[in-house]
Amino acid sequence: MDDLLEDTPSGNFPFAFADDTTFAAQGSTVSECETALQPAADLLYSWCSSWKVSLSHTKSVVSFFSRNPREVNGKVVQKIFFGATQVPFEATPRLLGVILDSQLTFGAHTTEMKNRMSKRLNVLRCTAGRSWGRHPSSLRALYCTYVQPTVLYCASSWMSSLSENNLMKLEAQHRAGARVITGCTKSTPIQALLKEAGLLALSDQGDIAAARLRERALRDLQRTPVAQAVQRTEGPTMRSEVTRTTRSQAQGQRQHSRCSWRVAAETVAKSAGLDKITVEPMVQGPPPWTDCSKVHFWPDLDDMAPTPSDSSRTFSARLAAANRAIATLPPADLHLWTDGSVAANGDGGAGFALFIRGKLRLSQAHPVGQGVAELRTEAEALRLGLQAVLDLQDYSTFQGIRVLTDSQSLVRRLASGPARQSDSTCSTIWTLLSTASVQNTVNVQWIPAHVGPCWYRRKRHCR
Repeated sequence: MDDLLEDTPSGNFPFAFADDTTFAAQGSTVSECETALQPAADLLYSWCSSWKVSLSHTKSVVSFFSRNPREVNGKVVQKIFFGATQVPFEATPRLLGVILDSQLTFGAHTTEMKNRMSKRLNVLRCTAGRSWGRHPSSLRALYCTYVQPTVLYCASSWMSSLSENNLMKLEAQHRAGARVITGCTKSTPIQALLKEAGLLALSDQGDIAAARLRERALRDLQRTPVAQAVQRTEGPTMRSEVTRTTRSQAQGQRQHSRCSWRVAAETVAKSAGLDKITVEPMVQGPPPWTDCSKVHFWPDLDDMAPTPSDSSRTFSARLAAANRAIATLPPADLHLWTDGSVAANGDGGAGFALFIRGKLRLSQAHPVGQGVAELRTEAEALRLGLQAVLDLQDYSTFQGIRVLTDSQSLVRRLASGPARQSDSTCSTIWTLLSTASVQNTVNVQWIPAHVGPCWYRRKRHCR
C-alpha cells in the first residue's frame, strides 16, 4: 500500500494502520472538504481496480467534524463517491476501536465504555463479597487487567477532551470497582477509597497516558503525524475551556479542563519537571535481520571462587579468574578497556583506553552529566570506545576485538539482544557492535573491578 499512500493528492492526509486506511481533508466548509476528498476516493478506486482488491462496504464510511451547530448531528451530509457508488455517511464512525462524533465530545464512546465496564464489574463482583471471596490484592490485579484496560484503551487521545458529565460516568464505574476491591461502602470518601484500593482516578491516568505519548513523540526521529501534533503551538480550538471539578478533586486533587491531549500532556510534563530536561531521541538499533553471530558476551567468571573472609585472597582470586577468562578468549589485536563512574556530588564521567597489539593507542575521558546513574556512565564509556575503534584509519588492518568492562549489568543487558534495548545509548552500542562484527569477531568480557595493581595501571587511563 505504499504506492497508494505516496500518491495521495495534495490537501489530503492519509493514515494507515495494518489494513485500516483513512483519508482526511481540512477546510472551512463541508463543500471544501468534499472537493479535496473526492480525488483521494478516485485514487483509491483506481488502485483497488488495478490490484483486484475489493473494499468492505460495511466498514467504509464518510464522516466529518465541525464546530458549527448547523452542520453537526446529521444536518449536513457529505457526498463522496467510490466509483459510481456513494459512500454511506456515518455520524459516529469507529476508528481503531474509538467512536468519534461530529464535535469530538466522545459522548457515544463514553457510553459504550461505561456499559463495558459495568458488564465486567458484574463478573468481578461474582468473585468477592464483604466477608468472602478473593484477596483484595488478587481483586485489584483482576480489575487492572480485565476491567480498567477497556476504558484506558487509547485514553491518551480522547479522555482529556471529555466534559465533566461524561467523565463522571466513567469515574463512577471506576469507584464501583474500587469498592469491589476494598469492600468499602458508598459513603466512603472518594480519596480514601481510591487510596485504599491502590488506584488513580481515571482522569489522572488519562493525563499520564497523554504525557507518555508526548514523550514518545518528542523522542521519535521520524516526522509522524503525532510528532508534528506535539510541536504545534497554536491555542486551543475548543469552543470553551470548561473547568471540571469532580468530588475527588474537591478534596485536594488538582483541577482539570476540557482540552486537547497535547495541553494535558504539557501540563503533566511541567508538573513533573520534564520540560526542563533535554529530550533524548530514540535511536533504533540494527534491524532484526542483521547477522550478529560474531558478537559474543561473557557476563560471568564461572571459575572464580573468592573467599570473603580474606580480602587478599579475594583480590588474588579475582585477578586469577580474570586472567584465565581473558586467556580463553580468541586472540585479538584490539583491546578496549572502558569504565564509568559517578562522583559523590553526582557528576558522571566515562572513559576508555584502547590498546593495539599491547600498546596504548588512545585514551579519553568525557563528562556524562549531573545526576546520572552509574550504568549510564558505563554504557557511555563503551559507546565512546567503540566509536573510537571504528574511527581508526587503519581499522581494516586489525583482526579481533576484545571489549573489557567492569559493569556486569551492562554486559547482561547488551547480551539480551538489540531488540530488547530500551534506551538510546544501548541501542547505539548494538549498532556499533553490528558494524564492527562485519569484519571482526567482537568479544565483550566482564572483568571484576579492583583486582590488582596491574589492572589499576591499565584502567587508570579510563578514570
